[in-house]
Amino acid sequence: MALLSAILETSPTRLVLIVTVGILLSVIVRSFLREKKTIPKGAKPLPGPKGWPIVGNAFSIPNSHAWLKFKEWGDEYGPIYQLQAFGTTLVVISKESIANDLLSLRGAIYSDRPPLIMPGLISDNGFLGAARWDSYWRRARKFTQSMLSTSNIQQSIPKQTTEARQMVVDLMKDPDEYTYWLERAGVMVSIKQIYGLDEERGPVEKKHVHGICGFMENIERVAIPGAYLVEFIPGLLHLPTWLAPFKKEAKQLVKQHWDYLAPLVQTQSTKSKTNHPEQPESFSQRFLNNKKDWNLDDREIVWALASIYGGAAGTSSTAMQSLILNMCLFPDWQKRVQDEIERVVGNERLPEFNDSSSLPTVRAVIKETMRWRPVLSGGFPHSVTKDDVYEGYHIPKGAVIMPNQWSILRDEEQYQDADSFKPERWLEPSYLTYQEPLTEYPNLKRFVAFGHGRRICPGLEVTEKALFLQFSSLLWACNINRARDSAGKEVDIPFYDYTGVSISTPRKFRFAVEEREAGRLKLMEEAALKDHRAELAASKSS
Repeated sequence: MALLSAILETSPTRLVLIVTVGILLSVIVRSFLREKKTIPKGAKPLPGPKGWPIVGNAFSIPNSHAWLKFKEWGDEYGPIYQLQAFGTTLVVISKESIANDLLSLRGAIYSDRPPLIMPGLISDNGFLGAARWDSYWRRARKFTQSMLSTSNIQQSIPKQTTEARQMVVDLMKDPDEYTYWLERAGVMVSIKQIYGLDEERGPVEKKHVHGICGFMENIERVAIPGAYLVEFIPGLLHLPTWLAPFKKEAKQLVKQHWDYLAPLVQTQSTKSKTNHPEQPESFSQRFLNNKKDWNLDDREIVWALASIYGGAAGTSSTAMQSLILNMCLFPDWQKRVQDEIERVVGNERLPEFNDSSSLPTVRAVIKETMRWRPVLSGGFPHSVTKDDVYEGYHIPKGAVIMPNQWSILRDEEQYQDADSFKPERWLEPSYLTYQEPLTEYPNLKRFVAFGHGRRICPGLEVTEKALFLQFSSLLWACNINRARDSAGKEVDIPFYDYTGVSISTPRKFRFAVEEREAGRLKLMEEAALKDHRAELAASKSS
């Protein structure tokens, strides 16, 4: 008690000094214990680059495009190696078979997340992608998997189709705003299916696009390895807010996100159960009508629904940007896709999801784009909950496991000429990746680009359908070309200029969109308008 009283009476400057010294001591102790930890008999430590005392390799890990450095180390130290950072062990995986062995087959101990402090702080520890493998995660995951069942996703196809067509119309009219049109397509499908909202085109749509995309951008930004020192030194949480700017930032962001997300659920509580079978219940309405079945409280459901909302909107938008960029870089593949669509669809009707089985080239270009330019280039970290030994190597309890997607999807043993964009690897029997029948393959089911084991993205099937509808609709109606300057010269497009955050997106680039054949834009616009009006009418009647 005397010690506590002395601390409380201490001046702010001395208090900060005491806390800082305590944090440094804890880091030193953690590093010492890690170095002294006994390795099981017959096992050996993983290889990896040498680090400095206490800090380890922390300052060698880039805070942008870390996956490129991880691949460089993987090429030197092998497909599984370790790094150290302030007493924490990071195990980096560069091969799919190893990721499957550990994260899937041993998922009982490899499905936790490390304490992702900043993503947790700005989402009140509710964002499922960053949540620990605890009671909340299991309850919320059960809810989201039920909502994202195949039957529920099938019900979203009409809305997906409408928004894909509207995206094409707006993209042809104003390609410079492409990021907004692509984000809106994903957001408006989600806002309808998750919250039961059908909005008029215009300002209300913009509010939702900026609200959810802003949330996801902040999650991605604060999740960059090394961006915040508190991720390596959790003791910094004990510093007063005036000396820890990250705490002030997190407080402002969590309020901003909550003020947008919470009303989306709260407004549903006044609605009665729909009597219109053609207008299925939204996810939020299903929760409110059957709360006792899900064992989630009113705070938890806000963040669980936001996790579905943000994931569905962000992945498809980022992948579509890469697809458009690739059509500028590889015009021969654009023509092959268009020729296939022309044979199957023709010019008198629009592409539909039922055309998917007849369009393997469309699916191959989508899958190869997600391999060559993965959305989660660095993967998302797992954590192991007990000591383990893998092929003679010791993996300590609490280690952060990084499945580096950039390396995994460039494994030459699995993907010949892996650095090249080659959709034919999914279409021709001479490649190891080829599967039959082409009416079913290639597809994105269980594709490593969506994660591993029990942490695989639950919205994979939603994204797959969205990408097929958007990409096939776009290339049915349009040609995507490099933009030209005022002198008529083609504007250069960077081969690889992507953001360095967890969800890696092409930085802004210029391209041109032209109608392939007169009348296609009008047909697309009329169909999108008719479908949207029907959805609004159905929503109002319910």
